[in-house]
Amino acid sequence: MTSATGRLQLMKTAHAPAEGEETSLAALAGIDLDDGRLAHPATHGLRRGDDAPRSRQVAENELVGFVCDLLQAPDETVGTVAAGLVESALMVLRAARDARPALRRPTVVLPQSAHPAWFAAAAAVGVTPVVAPVSADGSVQVGPMTSLIREDAVLVVASAPSYTHGTVDPVGWIAAAASAHEVPLHVDASNGGWALAYAELAGRVRQPWGFAVPGVSSITIDVGPERGTSADLSVLLHRDAADRRAVHASSLGPRGPLDTATTWSPPSGVLGELAETLHEVGHDRCAELALGALDVTAALAEGLLDARGITLVARPDATTIALRADTTCDIFVFADALHHRGWSAQPLFPENGPPLLRLPVTAAMLPFLGDCLEAMEEAAAEAQARGRARVDPTLERLLEKIDPTDVNPYSAELLLDAAAVLDEADSEHPGRRSATNLLLKAAAPVVRETLVTFQRDRLSRPVRRGTPTLGAAEHEAD
Repeated sequence: MTSATGRLQLMKTAHAPAEGEETSLAALAGIDLDDGRLAHPATHGLRRGDDAPRSRQVAENELVGFVCDLLQAPDETVGTVAAGLVESALMVLRAARDARPALRRPTVVLPQSAHPAWFAAAAAVGVTPVVAPVSADGSVQVGPMTSLIREDAVLVVASAPSYTHGTVDPVGWIAAAASAHEVPLHVDASNGGWALAYAELAGRVRQPWGFAVPGVSSITIDVGPERGTSADLSVLLHRDAADRRAVHASSLGPRGPLDTATTWSPPSGVLGELAETLHEVGHDRCAELALGALDVTAALAEGLLDARGITLVARPDATTIALRADTTCDIFVFADALHHRGWSAQPLFPENGPPLLRLPVTAAMLPFLGDCLEAMEEAAAEAQARGRARVDPTLERLLEKIDPTDVNPYSAELLLDAAAVLDEADSEHPGRRSATNLLLKAAAPVVRETLVTFQRDRLSRPVRRGTPTLGAAEHEAD
């Protein structure tokens, strides 16, 4: 068959297959699977049989179904796989905003302990975040949050558990308040919700937080434990298809060509591998790992109750531990000392209050629980011996001269470079970051945000290998 004949046969009307005849795009097109004129079978999944590459849609449906079973979602629940919390937050917020186009200044009500991705997504879609304070245990205060749900609110967000403290917000009370104002409630379970869901199945969670709570319209949950999988994927679930249609309608609109479903289905890639792994492992093994992570978290929190120099911010409900330093040491010095001993933690700067140290926990820490507690004890003792840290006086003077309303890029680069030099100058603590963190702590919130933006920008640079010299090897051979 010539190439021209193959192309012409693509235009022929598809015939109805005879009984028992295999139907495939290749058969209808009249081409051979291996001739590559339409598409290679490994690219578009044209093969049939056990070795056929699975389509992304099939893998997505399987993964969403696995999560629906885990969360005991209603039969009407539908879902979508997103590239992490940032994408799912954008989808939810944009749909909530577009559902009420008459509002000039839509708002989203968030707890102070919400993941930073929600604030970034709100800024991206033009929704103003209204922040509710948290209690001493890290959960959002219901009274203040209820008072913030006003006529311009398009969405309310609760955490199960929270990003900063690892505690579960009172979803039932928040849902009742949101329903009274006819505002949808989204539950963010992306940072420990995977373990929390298995804990609920095991009877360890007393208060419901998912679709069992009336008024919860959507949920975001990360696949697997935090930092426990190589795929940064989130599953966005909606109570029913009507709720999700708002997301699809928001993503379409007059924004370019309308992309419809076709016979060509792209391969699943990492998504398919993850869905297949979960299918093989099953809920029993996932539950074993999740409950193991919860046991490690509880044991770690118990071991830190009598620690000197550092204290638990709150008793964790899931797999995140939040620490703060007392008056005898500095949290950033403690973080450096802990990092020097092979354990990393993430400093956080709350909008109000002292900085925190966040530790996500997985079941893999179980064999090293004693080592971790010993390292924390030694790091706290070292931080106490070194005393309270303060920002370098020269950096502090430079920081005072920065105009918060107009941060000069050169000044920001200069400050970050100087802090980095101070960090690198301490040969006893490779990887030290306390000078940079102290600089960020001393900066005003607006300046701090700008400095962090510049810092992230400096870390994201392409690695160039030079312009390709096509055919150079052939010329050299000649």
